[in-house]
Amino acid sequence: FNDKYGLSSRYFGGGGDQVATTNSPYLAYFQAVPSRMHNVSLVSTSVLTSRLVNQLVIGFNYFKQTFNSFDTSADPIALGFNTGVTDPDLAGPPNFTINGFAAVGGTQPLGRIDKTLHFTNNVSYAKGSHQLKFGGEFRLADLNIFYDSNKRGTFTYDGTVGPWASLPTSQASAALKSLADFMAGSYV
Repeated sequence: FNDKYGLSSRYFGGGGDQVATTNSPYLAYFQAVPSRMHNVSLVSTSVLTSRLVNQLVIGFNYFKQTFNSFDTSADPIALGFNTGVTDPDLAGPPNFTINGFAAVGGTQPLGRIDKTLHFTNNVSYAKGSHQLKFGGEFRLADLNIFYDSNKRGTFTYDGTVGPWASLPTSQASAALKSLADFMAGSYV
C-alpha cells in the first residue's frame, strides 16, 4: 500500500484421484483414493520504525483424503446377504472371512479431513550490526478421522455353527469346518 505497509496473499489448491488394487489373492478389488487440498495465507508487513518491523501471517489449510471401494455397485441383498445396510454412502460389498482362508471384501469407507487455522506474528528489531527477531504462533486444528469398519456388514464363517462343529479335527480340520459353514450359509 505504501513504503511502510504491505499486504500479500497466496493460494495453493491441488488434488488427485488414485486407484489401487487391494491385497486379495482371489478377486481383483480396487480402491479409490481421492485427495483434495487447499492452502491460503494472508501476510501483513508493517514498518513501525526504522528499526522495528512487524509481520502478521494468517493462514488456513484444508486436507481431505478418503479411501473407498472403486466399484460400490455390488448389491449384497441381491446375492442373498442381508446386511441391513440402507445408507447409500455405505453401498458396496461387505467383508467375508472364512477361517483358514484369506478374507475378501471391498475397502470400507475411511479417511480424514484436516482443517488448520494459524496466526503467526513476528517482530524484527535492528540495532547496529545486530538483528533480533521475536514471535509466536497459534494454531487451531480440527482433525476428523473416520473408519467405517464393518459398516457394510461382516460375515464370518468359523466352523462353529453347522452340525460338523463337534467333529474332531482328525475327521475335519478347522478350515474345512469353516468352509462347510460358508457352503451352508451358516455364519456367526
